[in-house]
Amino acid sequence: MNHSLYSADRQTHRRIVGSAFVAILIITTLSTAIMSKFEQESVQSSVAVLKAGIPVVTTDGGYFIVR
Repeated sequence: MNHSLYSADRQTHRRIVGSAFVAILIITTLSTAIMSKFEQESVQSSVAVLKAGIPVVTTDGGYFIVR
C-alpha cells in the first residue's frame, strides 16, 4: 500500500473509497437509530401559534417583531 496519493495505485484508491463508504454507512445507521428514538417521545411545543390575519406586534428580547 502506498502512503502518497500521487503514487497510489488502484487498490489504494479502492481502500480509501471503501473505508469512506463504510464510515458513511455507520454514521447513517447510527443517526437513523438515534432519530427514531427521539421521534417516539412526545414533544410539546411551547410556542404559540398565530393564525393568519391582521399584523400583530410582539416583543422578544427587548425589540419589536411585526408578524
